[in-house]
Amino acid sequence: MTLDPVKLVILSASRGFLARSFGTADYDEIDRHLLDIMQDRAAPPPLLLDWAQAVVEAESQRH
Repeated sequence: MTLDPVKLVILSASRGFLARSFGTADYDEIDRHLLDIMQDRAAPPPLLLDWAQAVVEAESQRH
């Protein structure tokens, strides 16, 4: 499976940021959300998506 850059950034997010983005500190639930996003069954929450897109954009401008 090839992941797009935004999904790779989402996977690199800290657990604390993911907990705030998903509104839960339950790591099993966070993992289910991440799996749904990685398999295109769900969209990331807006906060997480905006952050990931900003990171990808910043990285693309650096190179």
